[in-house]
Amino acid sequence: MNKTILRGVMLLIFFSCNERNKIQELNKSINYDSLYSIKPKLELQAVKELDPNFVKEDQIKAIGDIDFGMTKSEAKLHIRRFMKESIKTWQFGEFNQIGGFHFNNVYDEYYKGKLFYLKVKGDSSFYSDQSGQHGSISDIELKVEKVSTLLKKKFGEPHYLARFPTQDHSLPPYFPEFYKDDVIVLQRWEIGKKRIDILLEKAYNHERTELIDSNLIHIYNNYLIVSVEIYLPEIVNEINVNKKMKKGEDDKKKSDFDNNAF
Repeated sequence: MNKTILRGVMLLIFFSCNERNKIQELNKSINYDSLYSIKPKLELQAVKELDPNFVKEDQIKAIGDIDFGMTKSEAKLHIRRFMKESIKTWQFGEFNQIGGFHFNNVYDEYYKGKLFYLKVKGDSSFYSDQSGQHGSISDIELKVEKVSTLLKKKFGEPHYLARFPTQDHSLPPYFPEFYKDDVIVLQRWEIGKKRIDILLEKAYNHERTELIDSNLIHIYNNYLIVSVEIYLPEIVNEINVNKKMKKGEDDKKKSDFDNNAF
């Protein structure tokens, strides 16, 4: 009996290694750079313009009673209050949620001591080739739809829209669009100086090999996150320009040092 079990374990290890070698060879044979061109791109939509007075008032609002331009101490206080007020009790416990959209945390960033960026990060969901057993891509699309519906009620249809990423079960990790980038912007609203993006983020991939009906099956689980970014793009651009200038200055200093070292 023990010999039979040992023999079965040895066979499983052998076939697992063999299967993993096949996957590695497949990865080497795929030109992922050519697949990168299929990444969903935002396209401008013909939408009704928002009322200028509404835009003027709303462009300074981040979320809830949190406004752009707040100091760090002010914003942190309001974020803690927002997190507390968004808690809803379900049969499995308490969750932070807005209109059925579950999220884990709110991340904030500051420039010159003032709030310019917030991110409402959702919880992770995964898709597997064993969709009936482990969930399906529709779970992710439902999360996007929930948060999109909330934004549409206030701002109308998004100004920019990208298609939902495709799946290719012949190519690990099934979503070629995520090969070079971990984030895809699916929908975007422009409200004066403010921008709102619905993001689809790659959390991580998990792969395993299972023995199903005497067949060794390699399974990829792709964990994805739906998040919302609210920010001031003008400030983001200014920060990026400053970083680029700083890098240029640092590179010049290093070059001058190397040239004058001897």
